[in-house]
Amino acid sequence: MLSLCLSVLDTQDETLFLEIYLTYRDPMFRSAYDVLHNFHDAEDALQETFLALAKNFSPIRRLDPSKYFSYLCRAARNHALNHCVKQNAMRKREILYSLPEVTDKMLSRLDATLNEICRKNDLETVRRCVQELPMTYRDILYLSIVDNLKAPKIAAMLGMSHAAVRQQLHRGKEMLLESLKKEGIVPNEKTK
Repeated sequence: MLSLCLSVLDTQDETLFLEIYLTYRDPMFRSAYDVLHNFHDAEDALQETFLALAKNFSPIRRLDPSKYFSYLCRAARNHALNHCVKQNAMRKREILYSLPEVTDKMLSRLDATLNEICRKNDLETVRRCVQELPMTYRDILYLSIVDNLKAPKIAAMLGMSHAAVRQQLHRGKEMLLESLKKEGIVPNEKTK
């Protein structure tokens, strides 16, 4: 890694970079580790930090040497935070892809149950239960039920993927059924 960083630098900067690397590597590592709490992730963040510094070394050259410590530790901490953000995004994608795919059959069963409830019960209670849902689910349910839009059209309107809209529709309808059960309106057939 060090040789890669040195290859990016001008010859006159190599000595200063090497001195900085040897002097500040450990405190920079600790700054990254304080954020990530994992040795390997902190090493990765530290390597990213040094590579970024090598690619843009001019701010270091202009910096007062008494400020190296705080500047470099802050840079390592910021790269560690970026590393956290990337890891969280990857975890969210993994969770999203591990969710079971909502099928048309699942949605149509929920639709049939909700239609039966609406026909047989007080619509004001149903409207109130929809209003109590989180906004994300409420909006998608309104677009689907009231505006009679299909999932692909909703996805295009909201800038979401078709699968995400279907998943939120399914969850929203399940939440609505739970809310209706609490109100004493119980569907005659199973929804799952």
